[in-house]
Amino acid sequence: MDYLINSNGTQTGPFPEAEIVEGLQAGRFLPTDLGIVVGATDWKPLGEIFPVISSGGKGGCRTAIAWIAITIGVLVVIAGGGIVVLSFSANPEAGNSCKVAEREQAKVGQFYLILEARHLSNIDLRDQRKLAALSRDDRDLIDAFDNQRKTAASWSQVCGLDISSNRTRKIWGILLLIAGAFVSLFGFILRPRSKGLPSAS
Repeated sequence: MDYLINSNGTQTGPFPEAEIVEGLQAGRFLPTDLGIVVGATDWKPLGEIFPVISSGGKGGCRTAIAWIAITIGVLVVIAGGGIVVLSFSANPEAGNSCKVAEREQAKVGQFYLILEARHLSNIDLRDQRKLAALSRDDRDLIDAFDNQRKTAASWSQVCGLDISSNRTRKIWGILLLIAGAFVSLFGFILRPRSKGLPSAS
């Protein structure tokens, strides 16, 4: 028997059965393309007319790839969305490291006021001659101030890294959202479309 084929609204044929079978196996025709026996009025998907042949054709493979892409895309979107929500809801500046950095910096300010009151705020810590001329208590106070300043700087660096990491998470989350959306769109475009039955002509 010879068949007419309708693919994406374009009617071609007639084709003998053998050519249609070969076309399904080669991917030239899709199981979702519609076929009708010449002279008949009932259009049917080729996958229904030739179920055994079409199940192994490229149309099935294309459908599987499309749904895999859509599934992966959706999962990536969910993961990216979760990262974005967490990173935007997190506030590193109110986190533990930044709070500690703020406290340590406040201690530096307190030490500086004490040094200023004892006229020691302008002493260069590299000037060993001036340091040697100071009393033991003054030298200990300057050493404590120097250590406190280093501690505050260290915690400020940790706080800055936390803020930077959160910013990086936001960027990666947004990139995952975009990538997932593109993969899902690719799968949606790739999947075979169901067609309405055309009129026999």
